[in-house]
Amino acid sequence: TSIGSEAFASTKITNISVPNAVVIEEYAFFLCYDLTSVELSEGLQSIGWNAFRDCANLTLISLPSTLTEIGQTAFNGCSSLRSIIIPDSITELTLNSFGNCTALEELTIGSSVNLINYGAFSNCSNLKNIYYKGTRQQWSAVALLDEEAQKYFNNATMHFAE
Repeated sequence: TSIGSEAFASTKITNISVPNAVVIEEYAFFLCYDLTSVELSEGLQSIGWNAFRDCANLTLISLPSTLTEIGQTAFNGCSSLRSIIIPDSITELTLNSFGNCTALEELTIGSSVNLINYGAFSNCSNLKNIYYKGTRQQWSAVALLDEEAQKYFNNATMHFAE
């Protein structure tokens, strides 16, 4: 089951619960300015490019443990999002996936993430706490291509599982 491309783009919805989708296609909720919360069920595997881009009032979203792909710019411009937990099932944070999430203060990164791509956290200058579910040694092996994010990560307090 999937939520199609642009299915709810630019609509006035305020919250959604996605019970049985396996895929949320590109631009599905693009420019839903009034969207404040999203509940995603276990079983969801993929969130497409720009799926939630510029949902500027989105404050709450829980990513299920079954999620294996977050598309490029999927959450870019979700400027009210304060915290996000990247599940252990994710291995790569794609280009600009959480860029311009300017209110983001708390980030939890699963220990399976091995690549944080360019712009993944661009303009996320309010990061205060980053929780990595692996060890400090595992973190040193993560390819952090986003130089801007490196600066923000250095200014935040890093927490490790060790």
